Amino acid sequence: TSDEVTVTDAALRKIAADYTREPGVRQFERLLAKALRKAATKLGTEAGTADDVTSLVIDAPDLVDYLGRPRFTPESFERTAVPG
Repeated sequence: TSDEVTVTDAALRKIAADYTREPGVRQFERLLAKALRKAATKLGTEAGTADDVTSLVIDAPDLVDYLGRPRFTPESFERTAVPG
């Protein structure tokens, strides 16, 4: 729920800029769902332990832990956009 997991605006912008290339929202939605599943797993596995976490905030620096390294970088787009 929104009480348990919060995704910051910076994280959403970083997903759109560095993890997706298509203009639609299909890949964006898949990556966001992947991050939320991992966050839910983390909340579930740490429940009842000494590191009991009741809520998580996913911020831009945390995305590497949830989604891996960024797939696209802005400079790679600039290189492929130029013909020849």
